[in-house]
Amino acid sequence: MIPGAAFLYIWLATDNRVSPQRLGAFATRQRLPIVPANGNLVIAYLRRTRMWRASGLAAGLTVSILGAALLRGTFGLHSFWLTTGWFAGVLLGELRATRTSGLTETSRPARGRGFALTRSPRLTRPRPIALAGIRLLSPAVSIFRSMSLAFAAVLIGRTVWDSFHGRVAPAERLWTFAALVVALAVTHLHSRLVRRPIAEETAERVAAEIAIRSRSAQVLATGGGVVMVWLALRGGSPVHLVGALLFGVPYPLIALYIGTRPFLADRAAEPWLPRVLAASAAAALMILFTLPETPASTQAVPIQDGSFTFPVVHAKTVTDVTTADSGRRTRHLWWVLSSATSKEPIYRAEGTAPLAVSGDGRRVAFTDRTTRKLVSLELGSGKTREYDGSSPVFSADSRHLAFLTPRGLHLVDLGSGHSVESPGLARIIGLDQDLVVATTHPREAAGAADTELVTLDHRGRVLTRVPFDPTLHAWLVPGGKRLLVLTPGVLVTMDPATGAVLDRKPIKSPNDLFEVPQVLGWKDPDHALIRISDDELHLLNMKSGKVRKLDTVAPADAVFAKVPE
Repeated sequence: MIPGAAFLYIWLATDNRVSPQRLGAFATRQRLPIVPANGNLVIAYLRRTRMWRASGLAAGLTVSILGAALLRGTFGLHSFWLTTGWFAGVLLGELRATRTSGLTETSRPARGRGFALTRSPRLTRPRPIALAGIRLLSPAVSIFRSMSLAFAAVLIGRTVWDSFHGRVAPAERLWTFAALVVALAVTHLHSRLVRRPIAEETAERVAAEIAIRSRSAQVLATGGGVVMVWLALRGGSPVHLVGALLFGVPYPLIALYIGTRPFLADRAAEPWLPRVLAASAAAALMILFTLPETPASTQAVPIQDGSFTFPVVHAKTVTDVTTADSGRRTRHLWWVLSSATSKEPIYRAEGTAPLAVSGDGRRVAFTDRTTRKLVSLELGSGKTREYDGSSPVFSADSRHLAFLTPRGLHLVDLGSGHSVESPGLARIIGLDQDLVVATTHPREAAGAADTELVTLDHRGRVLTRVPFDPTLHAWLVPGGKRLLVLTPGVLVTMDPATGAVLDRKPIKSPNDLFEVPQVLGWKDPDHALIRISDDELHLLNMKSGKVRKLDTVAPADAVFAKVPE
């Protein structure tokens, strides 16, 4: 239905006829009386802008469809490409118009429905609109333009700053450059609309020329404001969820509403103070949107069992039973961390075992018994950070922590504190140095037909989406190039970007496997630590499918940082 509507719009827009309804809509928006003396100017303008904008929309539609087909293997439309393509047509149309001066659309006879008027003579004394003090933008659009430029300036500046610190990918720099080009183009074309000479002809034709320039300025300000901000957002600057939601749907709807309200270009002075205040407020708001999230609390956790010996191998739960003088027995749950060089616990805290241990053995994530918040504990310093979430996963290099919230996936840079939210994700498959793999539904027994396997970078940018069976037991192999999928007796490797099966082989275990083995950790990209029974640990060779039993015994709730040998 949506593609059909888009194609219908393109067909109507490329039609060479200007209907009375379209002409009437222009007259209403610009409060311009259409008379025989100026009708040909307006018709020629509508025909020209319609052709360029429809061509841009068609290009955006093509890119959107081809991108969805090549990257995801599905059919889909993306509002970003449609809007950007349409605005590219706006820019090309206005650039074409600026190659002439004065009353540029003076009259070829209109074909089809509408007016068919003759050309009137042009006088020789041009006069710039700017000298007449005519305002082309409505107050609301003027403020919107100033705010959009401020939003884009903060995002561009933030991306440039991050680029000097090596935190921005080359592709993201291209998006930032595109946003800068759009901002400069909109500013330049608006200046040309104001300063381009206008011939002193009849009052009706001069009024039509001013109305035409006002309509172009309104479209450049509103459409350009949306596109430049969208492009700048793709430049890699981390934006909090509230900001991402604001600029997703409400922002273009606001632009559409204020850009299509009736407005008469007049000689009223345009006050500068509201625009300056709006731009300042927009810049401050965007700075807040791009600031790293502050942890809920940062406090030192006392070390209870002496000095640390790294790396941590695993964490597990232990139970203590104490007897009071009254004879009442009390059961206590503790979790302890064990190192690779010591059999004695190196850390001890009340509660159940943590949910995750980082690959370098220096961080753990657990749920606080009192606040029920997710806590990230740095073992060396004892500092903690609290978050509202569950199901934590550390990256292979221990620099990032991902967890789930009711809104989606939350990714935190543990060094800088920067965080990004990716809505719509419900299960974390794995986290690597520069890649996140997740699914849009949790693992379910019955499955969900519309589940997708999604790959993202550490900026939260979606790289690929492919259909995925949510019932599969899958883990991301270190390196981010493969998924390990286990079934009773069979191991399968898949490409996380395409979902294609790369290899399949039987698991060569000395015992029959009736349940799916659970992956607990990795020795290297070809050897996975798996649990087959409650306490038995095995090392799975992914190249051969062979399984080797380890001497280490760990309780069922143990989590691992390193593979014990």
